Amino acid sequence: MFNTFNYAAIDAVQEAKKQFVTNFVQHEGIAKAMNTFVDSQADYTKRYADATMAFATSLGLIFTSKQFFDEVAKTVKFPTAAKKAASKKAE
Repeated sequence: MFNTFNYAAIDAVQEAKKQFVTNFVQHEGIAKAMNTFVDSQADYTKRYADATMAFATSLGLIFTSKQFFDEVAKTVKFPTAAKKAASKKAE
């Protein structure tokens, strides 16, 4: 669903750029090249949005898993236990 909104925004910007080219670029060859570039930009931006969404989703799954919090809890407890052991040895 989020990609639908992303794609709509990307397509809106692409159409605005193409409309600009249609209105202001007189030379047919330059207009064709610019429109090809705009299409390439839109394709790249859509792939970038997909990759970013996949990355955010995978991070969300990691940060909401119980295993992640268990591992973090073990890591946080370890330095405290090490300090207690070191202080007992010092006594």
